[in-house]
Amino acid sequence: MTKSPDGGVAHEDQVYYRPGRLRTYDLLILRLSNSLLWRCPTSLQLQHYDRNISAKHLDIGPGSGYYLDHCTFPETPSISLLDLNPSPLEFVSRRISRYAPRKIVADICKPGLEIGQEFTSVALNYVMHCLPDQDGDREATFANIRNTLVPGGLFFGSTVMGKGVHHTPFSRRVNEKYNQIGAFHNRNDSPERLERLLSAQFEKCEIRLHGAVALFSATAA
Repeated sequence: MTKSPDGGVAHEDQVYYRPGRLRTYDLLILRLSNSLLWRCPTSLQLQHYDRNISAKHLDIGPGSGYYLDHCTFPETPSISLLDLNPSPLEFVSRRISRYAPRKIVADICKPGLEIGQEFTSVALNYVMHCLPDQDGDREATFANIRNTLVPGGLFFGSTVMGKGVHHTPFSRRVNEKYNQIGAFHNRNDSPERLERLLSAQFEKCEIRLHGAVALFSATAA
C-alpha cells in the first residue's frame, strides 16, 4: 500500500512514496494540489482532523504525516500507523517521533484483516480514491475499519470523488489521467455511493463537499 501523486493508497505503485518524494509532498500536494486542483484547502482538512481525532488513533495511509504533526489531540495520544509500504511508515514515525507511533504493515483491503487492537478514532485521508474498486474491495475496507473501532469510535477522512461533485475541466482531466495509469480508482465514486458504504457499517454519517473532495465522518454503533 502506498500513495498516488495526490495521496491515498495505490497498490500498483510502490515507488511514489519513497523518502525523496515524501520530502516534497507537503509543498506539491498540500499547498498546491489541495487548493488549486481539488479545491479543498489543507486548512479545512486539518480542521477535520481536529474535530474528529482522539487520543487512541489509527491513521491508514498516513502520507507525509503532516496532519498528525499539526493537529490538536485532546490529550497525549497513542498513535498507530498502517500502510502496505514501509517507507511512509518510517518517514512519518520519524516526523512524529515525540508520540512514539506503532507501525503496522498490512493491506486494509484484505477481507477479515485482524490488527489486534481497538481504537477510538481511525482516519482514511486521501486513501479511498486510490483503493482497488472491484470484488468488494471498498466494502472489505470499511468493514475492517469498523472492526478496529470501539463502540462510539469515530471514522473520518477525505477522498477525491470521480462524479457527483463539481470538477473543473482541468481537475477532471487530471482525475481521468490518474485513473488511466492506475493511481486512482474513483470513476464510480460519488457522494451517494460513499454514503451507502458508510451507512452499511456506521451510524451518524456526515459528508461535506468541498470542490472535488468529500470530507466524511461516521460513528461506530
